[in-house]
Amino acid sequence: HIDDCRNPESKEIDPFAMALVKRANSYTEITVSGTGLRIIGTGSTRNLHTKKKVPRSGISVEAYRNCERYITISNMPLDGDNGTQ
Repeated sequence: HIDDCRNPESKEIDPFAMALVKRANSYTEITVSGTGLRIIGTGSTRNLHTKKKVPRSGISVEAYRNCERYITISNMPLDGDNGTQ
């Protein structure tokens, strides 16, 4: 989950967040709030449950893998590079 990376009015997405989306090359959707993105994929390594702030920005990244955690699915897929649904 990438928090506070998308302006819901202009639909502009922070370049750092878009770089993560492109690197993941996986299903990405806009969060219910419209201000974040969720990248959904699979992992095969140890458990992970972390949240880190991105330096010099208002963005934070949460990562979960092989842990007991519920997430909300918005069913608002990210459409290409422009951040629209």
